[in-house]
Amino acid sequence: MGLNTAGWWYAVISTPIFRFVLYRWVFRYFIWALLLSRIGRLNLHLMPTHPDRAAGLSFLRFPQNRSGILFCALGCGLAGQLANNLEYAGATIASLKFLMIGFVVISLVLGLLPLMLLAPKLARVRRAGLREYGRLANQYTQDFDDKWVHKRAQLSEPLLGTADIQSLADLGNSFANIEQMQIAPISKRLAAQIAIQAGSPLLPVVMLGTPLSEVVKTILKLVV
Repeated sequence: MGLNTAGWWYAVISTPIFRFVLYRWVFRYFIWALLLSRIGRLNLHLMPTHPDRAAGLSFLRFPQNRSGILFCALGCGLAGQLANNLEYAGATIASLKFLMIGFVVISLVLGLLPLMLLAPKLARVRRAGLREYGRLANQYTQDFDDKWVHKRAQLSEPLLGTADIQSLADLGNSFANIEQMQIAPISKRLAAQIAIQAGSPLLPVVMLGTPLSEVVKTILKLVV
C-alpha cells in the first residue's frame, strides 16, 4: 500500500525539517561542550570566596537553560511513538513508565553534562581556597585570641566598637562561602527546568494510558 497525502507530507516535509533542526541543536550542544572544556583548561583567576558559590562562573548556567528545548523536542517525538504503541500496539502505561523515566533521567544528565566539564577546575579552586583561607583563619584567630582573650598585648582600645570582631565574622563568612562552593555551576532550578522540559511532552501519554478513575482517585488523594 502506498503512502497517502499525510504520509508523503510526513516523509518528505516533516521528517527532514525535524531532523535538520535536531541535528543543528546537537551540533550546537557539542560546540558548547567543547567551549566549556577549553574554558576549564584556561588559567583563569577564579575567586573561591565569590558569593555565587561557583568562583564567579555561575553565569555559565544561563546559556545552558536553552538546551532544554532540545530535550523537549526529543520528548515530543518519543511521546508520539509511545502514544501510537498505546493506541495500536496494545502497550500499557506500566510497560512504558520505565522508558519515560529513563528518558527524563538521561535528558537531565545530558543537559547538565557540559557544565560538569568545569568540575576539575572548580574542585582545584575550592581545595586551594580551603587551604589558603584555612591558614589565614588560623593566623587571624590566633592573633585575635592573644589580643582580646588572653590580652598578651598592651591594649589601648576598648573592645566595644572595635573592628576586629567584624573582621573575624567576615573571615568566617568568606570561609563558609568556600565550604559551600559548588564544583560545577549547576543549580536546582536549572536541573528542575531541564527535567520539566523533557518530561512535559510525556504527560499526555500518561493521561492517555491512565484510566479516568485512576486520575480522579489521584487528584482526590492530593486534595483531601
